[in-house]
Parts: sequence; structure tokens; C-alpha cells
Amino acid sequence: MLNKVSPMVYVHYDNKKRYMIMDMALHTETDEKMVIYMCLDDSNGKLYTQPSERFFGFVANKDNEVVPRFVALKDMKKGE
Repeated sequence: MLNKVSPMVYVHYDNKKRYMIMDMALHTETDEKMVIYMCLDDSNGKLYTQPSERFFGFVANKDNEVVPRFVALKDMKKGE
């Protein structure tokens, strides 16, 4: 079962673009939870999807620090 999501803006750790989560979905064959999101800094209007675990997961940045792949904009304002 999927949780309801409110549209929220996230910033990508590397390209610093803003992305809005539009909804959540399930993969048709695996039932894997997927994030449906849109880039707010591009005017193409495309929707993208990524596995939830990857979207909310962690990566090593250029300084080899482990950071969230996407950070909620409200969380960035608190920490910066």
C-alpha cells in the first residue's frame, strides 16, 4: 500500500536542481514503490520516476561524504 504524499520540493545533491514529488506509484510487475516527480528548473514539463529507495537513498558526493540524494527544501533551509 502506498502512503499519500503532499507535493514537496527536493533539491538534488549534485545538480542543485529543484524537483517536486507529484505522487507515488507501484511498479506493475514487482510492486516496488516508485516516486513520480518533476523538475521545477526545466520548463519541459516532463515527469520522471525513480524507485523510492533510490530517491530517498544516500550517495557519496564529490568530497566523498555520504549525503541524501535529494534533500527536502525545508530541511536545507534549517541546515544552511
